[in-house]
Amino acid sequence: MRTLTSVVCWVIAVLAGIVALPVTWIADNVAEESGYVELVRDLRDDPRVVEAVADTAAARVAGDLPEAVRDQVAAQLGQALGALEEVPGFGEAWDDSQRRSHQLWFGGRYIPEQLQVDVTPLVDLALHQVNTALPLAIESPEEVRVPVATAPPGLRFVETTPTWKSITLLAAGAAAVLCLVFARRRSAGLAWVGVGALAIAGVTYVGTRVTVPAVLDRAASGSSQFGQVLTDAVADRFTASLDEWVEQLALAGVAAIVVGLVCRGIVALWERRRRPA
Repeated sequence: MRTLTSVVCWVIAVLAGIVALPVTWIADNVAEESGYVELVRDLRDDPRVVEAVADTAAARVAGDLPEAVRDQVAAQLGQALGALEEVPGFGEAWDDSQRRSHQLWFGGRYIPEQLQVDVTPLVDLALHQVNTALPLAIESPEEVRVPVATAPPGLRFVETTPTWKSITLLAAGAAAVLCLVFARRRSAGLAWVGVGALAIAGVTYVGTRVTVPAVLDRAASGSSQFGQVLTDAVADRFTASLDEWVEQLALAGVAAIVVGLVCRGIVALWERRRRPA
């Protein structure tokens, strides 16, 4: 009976863990503003993203100007935006832009049909660099939003992931502990917990290769070239980040298996020596 109970707890722990890992990652890296800003910070070093942001934001700002100076302003502003990496304050402006964008999506002002990024801080910084060289002075706009793609399905669910994170982690952790408690041999139970961790890591790895591209491809369908570039870069960053979590869980699983087997071997040797000759 104890063995059966332990097996049932192991199955529950694995199933809960399969849900808990991606949900926890989403809660920490997408729903949480600071986590999202940290996650996409490396995109500022991607030349494709910087160029796409520069061209699109410049065209957006210059679009309302007189036709006689529109192209010149767009070209100069785009060049300034593309070279912002070397300008003091670029890192802060990039982070502020991501923070504003996150607030657009999850701050109660969300536009259901479309995702937009707020590049106002970057435009402000670029205008500060080139305003003296422009044919006319341009005041910093209050907001510069650039459409990216249609809103992916399940965006509302993202806001609930902190709650689901707590529930699924509690369920997985409690079930894993009970698996050890009811196991006839704790060492074997620990090894099986490690096997479960490997199973969770494997399922998540495979699921990531299918789910992340599918969701972002659906969002990017019909989007502009800027949207395609940004969603491709974000997909790569999301996948790489989740892979790091999967790798850490897999290593923990291997460690649990090794420790469990070693402990089992030590116990077996000790029991053998205690037996009367």
